[in-house]
Amino acid sequence: MSLQRSPPTGSHLDLTKLRDFDSSQGITLRKKKSPECEITGFREELSNSLSSYRRDMSETLAAFKESMMASLKELLDQQSDKICKLCEDISDVKQHMSYLNKTTENMSCEINDIKLNITTLNKQIESTNMRVCTLEKELSEKNHVITSLSTQLGDREQQGRLNNLEIAGIPFKRSENLNTILNCIATKVGFIISPSDVDYIHRVRRYPRNDDNKKTILGRESSDIPNIIVRFTQRKRKSDMLAAARVRRGLTTADLGLDGASRPVFINDHLAPHNKILFGKARKLGKELHYKYIWSRDCKMFLRKSDTSKIIQISNEHDLNKI
Repeated sequence: MSLQRSPPTGSHLDLTKLRDFDSSQGITLRKKKSPECEITGFREELSNSLSSYRRDMSETLAAFKESMMASLKELLDQQSDKICKLCEDISDVKQHMSYLNKTTENMSCEINDIKLNITTLNKQIESTNMRVCTLEKELSEKNHVITSLSTQLGDREQQGRLNNLEIAGIPFKRSENLNTILNCIATKVGFIISPSDVDYIHRVRRYPRNDDNKKTILGRESSDIPNIIVRFTQRKRKSDMLAAARVRRGLTTADLGLDGASRPVFINDHLAPHNKILFGKARKLGKELHYKYIWSRDCKMFLRKSDTSKIIQISNEHDLNKI
């Protein structure tokens, strides 16, 4: 391997060493050196070049090292900041986890308490349901007893009116004589009545009915006119007069010679209030279903749709379903 010589950096030519110089040809003639001198010079130049190169490399490495250290320091600072922030975040997460753990424990305790309360409530509900069932059974039995007692009371109340007749439609006057009115009615219907037949006679306010909305000539409701109640000493005599009155239909106040506008007069059994309501419902339902006969006898209510159909007795609300 041959090495080309180059003049050392920063070296100066020594013109005094030139033997001759041909200016006409522009050639400098140098004195030929010996090989030992050339090797020595080459070594010096190489040593100088290596020293310069080492110095340059040392400076370059120092600069590179300084730059790398600065970059590394900056990177480490950034990483340190990130690590610090990450540590803070981890600390916050730990705190939150600790709070969540406590909250979970509290919730677990509360859930256990709720489960215990639910179990207790379920037992109470079961106990309450059993008590309710027992009370419902007792209430049903008592309602049955009350219904039975009410029926018995109603029957007794109605039984106390079996000898009574109720006369409606007679206008009220302060100076009236009810016995005279009764005798006049008996004469018109063809019934002979004696003083011994009547236990007592008096007026009583008529029990209002749902369909009783017609007005009198005085502008008052017909239910405002007190009816006349006649109690007979014998039930047969009452039944005989009621039968005679039903044969003589269309009786009015004009037929009785009473003052004022002519009004229809009605003679019926003296029904207890609950039976009046029941009879009113039976009459309304019977008319809607085109029943031909609707009547009462001895305070008992009956319906018959035609001459050949079966007679239906109405004793309570349930019997209305038979119509």
